[in-house]
Formats: sequence, structure tokens, C-alpha cells
Amino acid sequence: MKGVPRMLTNHSLYTQITHHLTQIYGPDYKEDYTDQMETLLQKWKKKDHVPSERLSEKNVHLITYGDSIQEEGEAPLSVLHRFLKEEAGDILTDVQLLPMFPYTSDDGFSVVDYREVNPDLGSWEDIAEFSQDFRMMFDFVANHMSKSSPWFQRFLEEDPKFAGYFIEKDESFDTSQATRPLS
Repeated sequence: MKGVPRMLTNHSLYTQITHHLTQIYGPDYKEDYTDQMETLLQKWKKKDHVPSERLSEKNVHLITYGDSIQEEGEAPLSVLHRFLKEEAGDILTDVQLLPMFPYTSDDGFSVVDYREVNPDLGSWEDIAEFSQDFRMMFDFVANHMSKSSPWFQRFLEEDPKFAGYFIEKDESFDTSQATRPLS
């Protein structure tokens, strides 16, 4: 098959991925999408990955902001990690950090860049250390982001790479009944 990635031709994975991508993209699907997925699979296949245990009734999950516990002169993520390890390490299995990315408003939910850790909280190194003791999850705020985000700015500049990143409001949509409480 022309254009079919080598790894996927030997497995039903090609068919499965193509099926899912066709469902997601509908008539806009292009064979190149499966090729791009192959590239990602090859990249991540080379990474050392130790699968974590499956979720069960034995898991205890904490959802928290990264700056919930602070100590003068230390990165809040480092302080939170140390505190949880010392005080709940025998009980707690999973920690979900509410938005830990740089933001401009909305208690962290107006994200500027999903690839960075908010420097007021710490760094990716702090996250890596945290993950040695707890399974980590992070909030991905997919429904909105900061107008200061480079992604949004490039969308506004009509950069073709960012054309599909945002859904514009249909002009016929009536927003007169939509409200947002002021904080």
C-alpha cells in the first residue's frame, strides 16, 4: 500500500488508527494523518516507559493546586511533594495538579502555554521528582485559554498552522443569556 507506514502494515493497528482518524476527521481525513501518527508512535516507542499499575479501588487520589502548601524560599511543588511523601506517602497513590501552567487569570485556568510549568510553582524537574513517588495527572484546560497564549495570538494572525486550533462563535449564536460570575 502506497504511503502506508511500515510498522502499521504488519498489524491491525493501521486499520484501527485509520478507522479512528476517519471517524474524528470525517471527510477532512487525509492518509497523511495516519503517517503522522506513525511518526509519533515511532518516536514514543523508543522511550523508556514503565506502565503504571491500573486504577483500582486501592487508589487514593488527591486533587490539588500546586501551591496548596508553601514554605519560604522553596518551590511550592517541591514543598507539596515533600509534605505528601512524609504525611500521606503510605496512603496516597495519585496526585492530580490543577492547572500548573503559566496563566493570566481564572485561578490558573486561563493557560498561556501547556508546555511550561508555572515558574511560581517550580519546574519540570520538580514534576519529575514528584512522579517518583506518586502517579501524576495534570489538568488540560481544553475549553479555554489565555488571550495572551502564543497559540491564540498566531491564530489571530491567521497563521495557517494554527487555523484549526480554535472554534469561532457562529454569528447567529445568541449570547445574550450567557453569564459569567465576576470573581
